[in-house]
Amino acid sequence: MSMQSFVETAKKCLVVISVAGIAFYAVVMLTYSFGFSPSRELLSSGPAPYMFGLPISGVIAFAVVALLDTLSPPSRDASGKLEFKAFGLTFSGPAGPVTLWIAVYLTLIASMQIVK
Repeated sequence: MSMQSFVETAKKCLVVISVAGIAFYAVVMLTYSFGFSPSRELLSSGPAPYMFGLPISGVIAFAVVALLDTLSPPSRDASGKLEFKAFGLTFSGPAGPVTLWIAVYLTLIASMQIVK
């Protein structure tokens, strides 16, 4: 198995796990809203934004980056490295997806703070 196929398989698996986690979270929130006892005990053990919001934001940020990477593959420069240009800056190699993940994650955290 080549490294490229391993990375593609890992991305697909992580996106599936992310979707399953979000579905589980939705079920927990629905049972909480209808007063189901075990979910009330789970959510009452600490502040929900810190227990659920931060980790789920990280997973969602990864899912967004993986989805964009799959649907719209990044461009490559002459040497074959990934290349990302934004705001006059050029990122090459893995810096592009990492920068995008950080931007998405910080946006999700800021939106949680605004809504709170």
